[in-house]
Amino acid sequence: MEPKVNYALVGLFVVLFGGALIGGSLWLATGSLRQSYDTYYIYVHESVAGLNPDASVKYRGVAVGRVSRIELAPGNPQEVRLTVEILHGTPVKDDTVATLRQQGLTGIAYVELSGGTAQAPLLKARPGQPYPVIPSEPSFLARLDANVPELMANVTRLSRDLAELLNGRNRAAVAATLRHLETVTGDLARQTDTVNRALAGASATLRNTARATAGLDRTLARIGASAAALQRMAERIARTTDDLDRTLHATGPGVTRFAATTLPQVQGLVIDLRRLVDGLDRTSRELRANPSLLLFGRRPAKPGPGE
Repeated sequence: MEPKVNYALVGLFVVLFGGALIGGSLWLATGSLRQSYDTYYIYVHESVAGLNPDASVKYRGVAVGRVSRIELAPGNPQEVRLTVEILHGTPVKDDTVATLRQQGLTGIAYVELSGGTAQAPLLKARPGQPYPVIPSEPSFLARLDANVPELMANVTRLSRDLAELLNGRNRAAVAATLRHLETVTGDLARQTDTVNRALAGASATLRNTARATAGLDRTLARIGASAAALQRMAERIARTTDDLDRTLHATGPGVTRFAATTLPQVQGLVIDLRRLVDGLDRTSRELRANPSLLLFGRRPAKPGPGE
């Protein structure tokens, strides 16, 4: 005997189970039925190809909402108005900007929010606006598309200049220059021994100059000492001459004849000694100012006007 089935209970169970399954799916899809959203407008001045309703809205990579509507801006067909719903409490500030981005290799577009400093106030709707408006910036593809014509023009101009630079005459000149350079480098390679000997001679000359310079101070010191000794000798002779002159004036006529014949010669000797001292002193000063005179001598004076 078959048991009796209560179809009303079975139907009620199926309806309740189906309702619970649908409600759970909706709750899992939306995260929570109790979340609240704030509505914003975004005006875009470029193509929104690849952006679909329900596309994600991200704030620095974090999903914070979705695109609820895409339409042309009323009264301005050059703009596209996006209506986005963003989770309540998301810090959308006055300096927050929106940009269209492409997600990976799939090409699916989404809206990326960036900016927003901590000191900036929250974005609010202005008088006459139903919702706050988030300013937008051109996407990377839009900036690239805007710069492509200029880039192509620069490439065309560069290729034309390059073709003009590499014409037949310039190529021949470059080839000749390379041949000359090869000849010069070959000559230099063959003259390596001569260059080495010249460098060795220059090195020896520099060493000799260094030794001569090292001994120059001692030579100058000796010349200075000799000049000082001669100066002192001249002073003593001068004093002696003065004493003799005074003595002669005090003596008789015989001594006067001696003074008339001998003293002029002594005075001449004193004058010569003083000239010698002056010459040695001048030579010492010149050597101190220009030590190269010991090696190369004094250069001849330049001829004057009319000589």
